[in-house]
Amino acid sequence: KVETLVSHDVIGRLMLMSVRQPGLAKVYEALLGFSGDEFYMAEWPELVGHTFGDLLLRFPDAIPIGVFSSEGYLALRPSTTLEIQEGDSIIVIAEDNDTYKPETPSDIDAGDPPEEVKHKRIREKILFCGWRRDIRDILQQLDRIVQKGSEVHMMTHCVPLEKRTARLMEDGLDVDSLQNLVIKHFHGNTSVRRKLEILPIETYSSCMIFADEAFESDTLHADSHSLATLLLIRDIQSTRTGTTPRISITSTDMKAAGLARSITDLSHGERCPIICEVLDPHTQKTISNNRHLSLTSDFCQTNKLIAQVLAMVAEDRTVNLLFDELLGNAGCNMAVVPS
Repeated sequence: KVETLVSHDVIGRLMLMSVRQPGLAKVYEALLGFSGDEFYMAEWPELVGHTFGDLLLRFPDAIPIGVFSSEGYLALRPSTTLEIQEGDSIIVIAEDNDTYKPETPSDIDAGDPPEEVKHKRIREKILFCGWRRDIRDILQQLDRIVQKGSEVHMMTHCVPLEKRTARLMEDGLDVDSLQNLVIKHFHGNTSVRRKLEILPIETYSSCMIFADEAFESDTLHADSHSLATLLLIRDIQSTRTGTTPRISITSTDMKAAGLARSITDLSHGERCPIICEVLDPHTQKTISNNRHLSLTSDFCQTNKLIAQVLAMVAEDRTVNLLFDELLGNAGCNMAVVPS
């Protein structure tokens, strides 16, 4: 049997989710691959007949998040009354497949849950810098989740203005079919300040900086272009709003998490979250060692993430279904919220 994985689509969706949930890119970076905690699924015959709610107290070294039924149905965050059937696999987040097993239930005082915060949907204005091969998929995904009347401003110098609609149509997207999004095109090199200054930078609700497909064969060139774009955008924002980007990270945070940015800092949030795609591992290392740069944006090292996803799917093909739901516009997804 062959398991197909459209890697560009997976990464594009991950970047889209990450810019809407600052810090999410770091969460996926920690979960993907085989270091630290990952997704695992296994059958436990001794749990047949128990409800999913019972499992929460049976795995002290893992976190049950769903069930993969013997019929091939995936249920993430199912009802606590769901009964485990013979052949069902329990999906967990754990350190390794041999570091957890069902234990005798233990009483845990979880305390009171936090109050649910309802977010009011508003029109958004989002900036896309660069052009990815899967830009069609990203736009379609975004159209399903934003408020009607939201705008996407696209700037790149690699695809002429007069050819963009035809290019999207060739890729399978009729812009007239978009129900909630309005696309506005701008032509210019985003690493040139005077080009960016024609944009209403201070009004954007979020920004996505892609490694432009024109530079895919030269990863360092692509990364240099993306980082220059990022720093220019942040400087223009600072100049127009009269604010200075907030930096409040401690060395303890850096050492404990091993991340360029701590989730604690992300909870403060910037007015305009940015996700920046990088391709070369040397670039990621440079970012991690530069305190100021690492706090200007979330970064997504896409080549590394693609390799990690492929490795996980190769080990267990059902993980592909898990990614389809977590990165889709419907069903369950991950969220980063202030504690």
